[in-house]
Amino acid sequence: MAEIPVEKKSSLAWLWILIGLLVLAALIWALMSGDDDDVDAVTTQDDVAVIDDNAGTTAAATAGGLMTAESVEEANQRSLERIRANPDATPRMFFMLDSAELTSGAQAVLDAAIEAQPNAREDGIVLAGFADRTGARPYNQELSEQRAEQVRQYLVGQGMTADQVEVEAEGESPALVDTEQREPLNRRVRLEFGDSE
Repeated sequence: MAEIPVEKKSSLAWLWILIGLLVLAALIWALMSGDDDDVDAVTTQDDVAVIDDNAGTTAAATAGGLMTAESVEEANQRSLERIRANPDATPRMFFMLDSAELTSGAQAVLDAAIEAQPNAREDGIVLAGFADRTGARPYNQELSEQRAEQVRQYLVGQGMTADQVEVEAEGESPALVDTEQREPLNRRVRLEFGDSE
């Protein structure tokens, strides 16, 4: 009998492994590049921050996620500037770690927001309080309510009635920012004009 030459087929397993590794590397790269560490965004959407990496960050503010009194005032100042530049921007007041105390900068944001919206007294206001993720969820829920309530008390002191101002405690979600370095920006109260119902 004649012998038929048969070529051995090379295994394609190594090719599939290589393709799998490339796909995995691409997925990891896509996930890592989605980090917004270099984002500068200005928007009026409800849960998106005005983030400027060069403005208002001090070494003390970013160390361990703590926000100093100076950096809280810087964040409130940026919020105030946004409202002055765009009266329809969503006002946000920022707070120190573990505090519901309304700072003078936060009061200035509130005053400018009410001045920019002359119908606020008739239309009503909804205050949504938030906390960062450093404490237990029940504590953060209560702290977010205390923050919103402090803002309501300030507005009532400025001539609004308590029934014109609705308070919502959101706790730690939705987060305004999702990185540990910017975690202090989650310590806030968001003000919305008009009844939520």
